[in-house]
Amino acid sequence: MHCPPQARSAGPVLRRSLIALSLGAALLAGPARAALDVDALWDYAQPVRTEQVFREALARAQGDEALILVTQIARTFTIRGEFANAERELEAIEPRLAGAGVEVRVRDALERGRILRGQGQGGQARPFFIRALDLARPAGLEALTADAMHSVALVEPTREGRLAWHERTIDFAREAKDPRARKWEPAALNNMGITLNEMGRHDLALPVLQKALAIYQQQGLAPAIRGGRWLVAHTQRLSGDLEAARQGFEALEKDDAAAGIADRYVFNELVSVYEARGDAAAAEAYRKKSQAVAR
Repeated sequence: MHCPPQARSAGPVLRRSLIALSLGAALLAGPARAALDVDALWDYAQPVRTEQVFREALARAQGDEALILVTQIARTFTIRGEFANAERELEAIEPRLAGAGVEVRVRDALERGRILRGQGQGGQARPFFIRALDLARPAGLEALTADAMHSVALVEPTREGRLAWHERTIDFAREAKDPRARKWEPAALNNMGITLNEMGRHDLALPVLQKALAIYQQQGLAPAIRGGRWLVAHTQRLSGDLEAARQGFEALEKDDAAAGIADRYVFNELVSVYEARGDAAAAEAYRKKSQAVAR
């Protein structure tokens, strides 16, 4: 699942032809931006509720703001895996795209790409993400540029290609003036760490993931902090630092219990930690906890 920076959570390591868009004409008209603050309306953990928020705003919106809201309604469906509904929303505004501003067309391309990626069609999604990037960057839409770069990285066919795009996203986010664009840095760092882990480079992955966690802690983003803690402990286990991994996951377990959460992915990691330490009894205890949650 593709989520905003704060939403790559702890857990296992998420058509149509391109619409003819005239970038030259858009640039001559200037970087059209809607005054709508989409980010303030989003609750990615509650896509159904967020859809209703967007629909209420849509009832009062006009022009590009209305079109942007429709793209975000489509995204709420994509997050829920309701891809046909997401496509229906985007198709409804397709006839109006030619006369819309750059931001609308960027968001439309991003959401079309996300629909395809969500269905496991990364190769078909990539041209949409590239199109979004090609529109957003020259128009000065920094947050959407970072989003598009991040999205391209997720559908690159090779690990080396993903690493290169993660690096581009990180570099762009660090230099961006828009604070919303800068928030993509820790998300890209997390994704880079995950890719390095997939390559078996746990020694390189760990400091990258620790950097991402430190940024999330500075930002005070609780869900992202929790996800970052999971990734760091997971990487410590993979790298053989079993004591640090044990401490990290047991701290997560304690914090989860205080919040009324039981996370089988934390329990599964502790099974692996204790098995590697040769403590069969502790491993079995956590296996039972995991199975109880899965039921």
